[in-house]
Amino acid sequence: VETKQSQYNAYVTLMQALGGSPVKELPQ
Repeated sequence: VETKQSQYNAYVTLMQALGGSPVKELPQ
């Protein structure tokens, strides 16, 4: 059951690919 984690990882990867860096805190 790592649906939210995979979605979050995909979001992070997408944002990094866009050149953004909105990840300052991990929900872990």
